Amino acid sequence: MLHRISDAAAKSNTGPVRDDQFVHVRSQVQDSDLTSGKLVTGPLQEREIRYARKPGPLKKLGYIRQDGDTLPINAEFGDTDGTREGLTRIRWRSVPQ
Repeated sequence: MLHRISDAAAKSNTGPVRDDQFVHVRSQVQDSDLTSGKLVTGPLQEREIRYARKPGPLKKLGYIRQDGDTLPINAEFGDTDGTREGLTRIRWRSVPQ
């Protein structure tokens, strides 16, 4: 299945994402709770995350939308000048295409 997905993506005529755009990730998530000693799961929910592509340290990394709420994704704890590009904040330009 992953081969079919990557083949379809390779045939796409969309251009590369520019620095003034966002990378958009849409997924389904399910909350779980083990406090009762038994696994209790909630319903599937759609989640959308948009990551900023701007170069340099960022204080606002993007935003997340789930369950009717939209919340910012802020710089990592301790990054008072903003989170730099690296393992926790990948610049998509550095990913081989």
